Amino acid sequence: MNIKKLRNDIDNIDEQIQVLLSKRAQIALKIGKRKEYQNIDFYNPSREKEILEMVKNRNTGPLANGDLCDIFKKIFTACLSIQNHLNIAILGPLGSFSHEAVMTKFGRNIKLTPCNSIKDVFECVEKNKVSYGFVPIENSIEGIVNQTIDALSMTTAKISDEFIMRINQYLLSSCLDIQQITQVYSHPQAFAQCQEWLKKHLPNAALIPVSSTSRAAMLAEKEATTAAIASKFTLEYHKLNILAEHIEDVADNSTRFLIISSRENENSKNNKTCTLVWLQNKPGTLSTLLNHFANNHVNLTLIESRPCKHKIWEYFFFLEIDGNKNELKLKKTFKALEQNKFTYKILGSFSKAV
Repeated sequence: MNIKKLRNDIDNIDEQIQVLLSKRAQIALKIGKRKEYQNIDFYNPSREKEILEMVKNRNTGPLANGDLCDIFKKIFTACLSIQNHLNIAILGPLGSFSHEAVMTKFGRNIKLTPCNSIKDVFECVEKNKVSYGFVPIENSIEGIVNQTIDALSMTTAKISDEFIMRINQYLLSSCLDIQQITQVYSHPQAFAQCQEWLKKHLPNAALIPVSSTSRAAMLAEKEATTAAIASKFTLEYHKLNILAEHIEDVADNSTRFLIISSRENENSKNNKTCTLVWLQNKPGTLSTLLNHFANNHVNLTLIESRPCKHKIWEYFFFLEIDGNKNELKLKKTFKALEQNKFTYKILGSFSKAV
């Protein structure tokens, strides 16, 4: 069989694919209208994950599972965009890790609203200026992002989903010689992820924290003997040279992001639930709290304390829990918290990130 005939076959298949994609999009539009009528969140990560599992189960090759899933993720994003034109608030300026993560998750066919702080991202969601907010919650090396926990304690927004992205840090500068670098800009989390590398290679450089890695790149672009620690992705927005790559101290460096929304998410499988609990300053209060979860066989996967802003030396706790808030054992647990005068707020149930 000659190449021309094979190419004709591909053209015919491509035409069929396009027709089917249009039919799929038309159905997605109908679903979007029903969701709007019922006030249901347009974005349903649990449904996406179910479809991806079916894609992998049907796959007989020669395309790899990962490649097929990437194709379907693009389809999800396109259909979601016509259901509800996505406008997502991120920690800016453009070129930040949050920007890179949201592009990886939702593709490039979306509108972005860069914000000066994580608090501003939440405010955009609360005031319905955007469809969703995208904020970092935890780094695998440096742990919890405190600004996000504090914002969650004061917001009316809900957590819809989470997303994990591998983080590679780069030393970027307008100059070409690392020996000329006298100061380095970056976000405090990035400095913490690269502290051993910095001690070894730039022991005398001044480390100047800024609000985001993309802002660090913006500043480094203007100053001759200055560098920024940022992602390679930021080079799409700033004319900088790579002086060193993969400078993070731990190779398997990842950040988990939360997707926040003004609407409740639909029930989903493989859930986790996030909640905040405020504790009274009394002996045994924390032990009592933990016993309520243990007695109902509820698994706590994360517990993080933060100081209350309005009461000195008092704290609230951010909890991540296995299971959906509507499961019987979780309902019993929260009922027990109410009976024992605990103040709590459920932030949302959503599918665990893979």
